[in-house]
Amino acid sequence: MVVFKIKQMKKRILTLAAIAGLFASSATAQNQDYMHGVGLHFGTMQYNGDLANEYFSTENLHGAIGVSYNHYVNKALDATLMFSHGRIDHNSGPLNPSFKTNLYNFDLMLKYKFNNGYLLREDFPVAPFFHVGIGDAISTSNRYPNDNTAIDFNFPIGGGLVISPATRLSAVIQTTHHWTFTDAYDGWVSKVGEPNNDNFLFTSVGLNYNFNTIQDRDRDGVADDKDLCPDVKGTESANGCPDADNDGVADAEDKCKTLAGIAANKGCPKIQKADLKIMNMAMQGLFFKTGSATIEDKSYPVLDNVVAVMNRHPEYNLSIEGHTDNTGNADSNLKLSQDRAAAAAAYISGKGISTDRIAAAGYGQTKPIADNSTEVGRAKNRRVSFRITF
Repeated sequence: MVVFKIKQMKKRILTLAAIAGLFASSATAQNQDYMHGVGLHFGTMQYNGDLANEYFSTENLHGAIGVSYNHYVNKALDATLMFSHGRIDHNSGPLNPSFKTNLYNFDLMLKYKFNNGYLLREDFPVAPFFHVGIGDAISTSNRYPNDNTAIDFNFPIGGGLVISPATRLSAVIQTTHHWTFTDAYDGWVSKVGEPNNDNFLFTSVGLNYNFNTIQDRDRDGVADDKDLCPDVKGTESANGCPDADNDGVADAEDKCKTLAGIAANKGCPKIQKADLKIMNMAMQGLFFKTGSATIEDKSYPVLDNVVAVMNRHPEYNLSIEGHTDNTGNADSNLKLSQDRAAAAAAYISGKGISTDRIAAAGYGQTKPIADNSTEVGRAKNRRVSFRITF
């Protein structure tokens, strides 16, 4: 009769696992799509204490049930809250110690997943895991000294397999050892020097239903009400929009889509100090013949340095601005500044830099940087500046 019951229980467990695997393989999704999960688990609790060690034995099996809540923390970790209920007992015969204890156990565990993208891919069909945490078991027993309800602290540790982990419905097979601080489950007080705790094992198969609590059409982890691109999968750093270089600037606004940069530079990298120095030297080293837009030969080396910077950084654009002092006619000064900026732009484009990357403008005497009442100030105001833009 006992053998028949054991065979029947084995058959039911295998049938449940097969059904779980069938349902789990029928859905497809990504792990991060479902940050929450609830589970229902069926199995058995087994005893290890002063009277016997029944772990993984096929004798004296009792049905047990569990319910769980899982929360996605990151690719490697989940947090799990589980409640399980079952019975442990042992009968050594009419003249020997025996006991029967009901357990109502609560576990809070941290689960390490091997399908974390490093050891196994996240959607690997069979994903092993191990978990560890803290637990609290409420027990009722027919044996002294635990003939009343007791609450006992324990440490759960174990592991298992998840079948189809990256789906809405997945199957889980797991076993968890509970290392306790009580010797009261079996009613047998151990002698001095002997192990003084009664432990139990919960082994189960079950189903997990995974879901998300936010509306997220493109399944990028950013809620639709906060997603600036709700129909296109993006990144959290770019408010749900695509961001190929993951720099927080959406591709639609990123002038350097393949180079991580900063928002102030429209997604392009921070301008190097050496390049800024070259631009400043070009302003100071660019000379024109008096009253004209003809570049003097001694200016070519600093302009060639600007060309070299533009060749090294195809993400750079260049703004060239011409300025004069307030000597003479304002209209004439405006035209001269425009012509000088255009001459510098023509030299640089003549060296192979696309005109699409160069903007030239003249402002005449309208933007002085020094006092025009002194010769030193007027000399500073007569300038052509070079500014890197994106």
